[in-house]
Amino acid sequence: MTARNATQVVVPLESLLAAMSDGVLITDENGHRTYGNAALSDLVGADPLEPMGTDVPPRWLPESQQERYSEYIALARKGQITGDIVSLDWQVETSTGQHIGALIKLIPMRSSGNGPVPLMW
Repeated sequence: MTARNATQVVVPLESLLAAMSDGVLITDENGHRTYGNAALSDLVGADPLEPMGTDVPPRWLPESQQERYSEYIALARKGQITGDIVSLDWQVETSTGQHIGALIKLIPMRSSGNGPVPLMW
């Protein structure tokens, strides 16, 4: 895919995700958070990508959920997430410390083979 073709796909996709009322998080094949929409920012009351450039769990996950997050990142790195969509009962923590129950759909964005895959949360 050329850079021009990739832009033609990514720009409309980001526009669609930005307009969604549900929070969206995307991690790359290394587990780094690369995209969080405005609805997720509003929900957690902070930048959902922080801390940037790392695969450590985001600050808006309660401590009890951080190991679970890391396990899914590790599975994605190995290409071992089974199913097209995985539904997860989860919790997020707002900047004020409030815990909110969430149903998260984890979607592996496979390219080819069983290698690392980006994830849409």
